[in-house]
Amino acid sequence: MSRPKNSNKPTLAQESLLTGHSDFYYQNVSADGVRSHPLLAVRGGEDIETALNSASMLLGAVDEIMTSLTDDGIETNTIYGLRFLIESSKALMDSTTGAVMRAKIQGGGQ
Repeated sequence: MSRPKNSNKPTLAQESLLTGHSDFYYQNVSADGVRSHPLLAVRGGEDIETALNSASMLLGAVDEIMTSLTDDGIETNTIYGLRFLIESSKALMDSTTGAVMRAKIQGGGQ
């Protein structure tokens, strides 16, 4: 009778969840919404906790900027900055969803 081999492999719940690669900040976006030539990307293989924390801080900055706007309105550079912060946050969030979904399917999210 054979016995199962001992393993030092961590359980799914113990494994680190890592980001996937996520391009953002596209240089060329056509009129029909087709994006090409991403200028920046979230690097895959980073800890999800770091990515989620970064996304939270970026969105917090957007909230502070929008709160501090005066009745004078928004300047073009402010709109550009807000759009960049939001797009960066979205890329960070997008880079985490694959690992989170895999962990949930495999039972690691319990």
